[in-house]
Amino acid sequence: MQSRRDQVQAYFFVVGRMVAAVTHGRPDALVQPNRRASTGIFLGVLLAAIIAGVFGIYGLFVPGGNNAWRTPGAVIAAKETGARYLFLEGQLRPVLNYASARLAGGSPAPVVRVSTASLADAPTGRPIGIPGAPDSVPAAGKLDTGAWTVCARPPEETGVQALSIALLVGRPAGRPLGDDRGLLVSSPDGVRHLLWQGRRHRVPDAQTVRVLGYDAIAPVPVTAGWLDTVPAGRDLGVPATTGAGQPGPVIEGRSTLVGQVFAVRNPALENEQLYLLRLDGVTPLSESAAALVLAAPSTAPAYPQGAAAPIPIGPAALTGVPVSRGEDLGTGLPARPPTAAVPPAGAVPCARHTPGSDEVATTIELRSGAEVDAGAVPAAPREAGTTADRVSFPTGGGVLARDQGAAAAGTFLVTDTGIRYPIADEDSLKALGYSGVPVTVLPSALLDLLPTGPLLSTTAARADAGA
Repeated sequence: MQSRRDQVQAYFFVVGRMVAAVTHGRPDALVQPNRRASTGIFLGVLLAAIIAGVFGIYGLFVPGGNNAWRTPGAVIAAKETGARYLFLEGQLRPVLNYASARLAGGSPAPVVRVSTASLADAPTGRPIGIPGAPDSVPAAGKLDTGAWTVCARPPEETGVQALSIALLVGRPAGRPLGDDRGLLVSSPDGVRHLLWQGRRHRVPDAQTVRVLGYDAIAPVPVTAGWLDTVPAGRDLGVPATTGAGQPGPVIEGRSTLVGQVFAVRNPALENEQLYLLRLDGVTPLSESAAALVLAAPSTAPAYPQGAAAPIPIGPAALTGVPVSRGEDLGTGLPARPPTAAVPPAGAVPCARHTPGSDEVATTIELRSGAEVDAGAVPAAPREAGTTADRVSFPTGGGVLARDQGAAAAGTFLVTDTGIRYPIADEDSLKALGYSGVPVTVLPSALLDLLPTGPLLSTTAARADAGA
């Protein structure tokens, strides 16, 4: 009599033969056809159970959640909202801006982005930070140390707006005027200035304009703030000749008067050298200085019989006449009046200031107004005629600058928004990531074109906001 067990085994035996016959065509195969699949499934389930057990044991000893934000000085940013925090004294302190977060942390720590769920169990304190501090702090590698270009923009075609100033940083150089060309400009008070070789020379009166040959040139109007950025040169004038009209030495058998100008023709070199007769002797003059001396009212006594003009003499005529030890009247003046540049339509005058190891080199350029306006944005806040109306900085960049004209000048961070922020001390520099970074030294007039933001200091950044 067959038992139930014998019947079940017989059933599975018959089913196995049928499966082997269908899958392999051999009902009497020694190895079951689904043995490998069964074995793989078993091992996979076993391995999954082991891995789940390992993670379960790890979870018992290491609690869940992201705790990387607990790093001292780390700037915490919530993924969902973008809110910034610092973990100070066991509390999450909301921070007004990124600069304050860096300063309050005390070091240039990285930004840690976490979910708000990871911050849920931490108590939240009062907000801290410096109101008005920048929200963008350029990396040390993105600080610009190149030239600053300041352009004087004329009024708009409507005639409603006044003169304006555009400050460009990170722009390539334009075409300079050249050493033999000058640009005549006028300040808001009506005074004319000759821009020549990176200097501004004040033209004291209309007579000087005429003497130098610029009476037919219309000056380019500029603002006082723009003009101040160009280093001042010597005024286009000469001091009165002391003792003008008094008797001088006999030259070529003729009596002379102090204050007269003599022209010595050199046939070998085919040139002419001009000299002014002073009480103590003669001094050489450049063409520009001679023109100014002859046009000066103080020279009139030296020419009682007519218009002042150079007196031609031979090459040996001044032999035996002492050389004056007085001031060289040509120092700081062009040897001859430079050709006045006439800006073409749509061109604006620009002063390009290039920082160097010893001083800032200034070059006068003419650029198209469209080129100046490209990429420049309105500055805010601004003061018409004094600060820049439009600024252009590389996005995400900035300048670490120091005032050249101040004896105990601090350091400023100029951001791409066109605002300069004074930095309190070395600790604040370190917190912003600028410790040991070279500083660009700039003239006061350039930095004065930018509005000043709040002082950046570690102490102020840790204080309660609005306290």
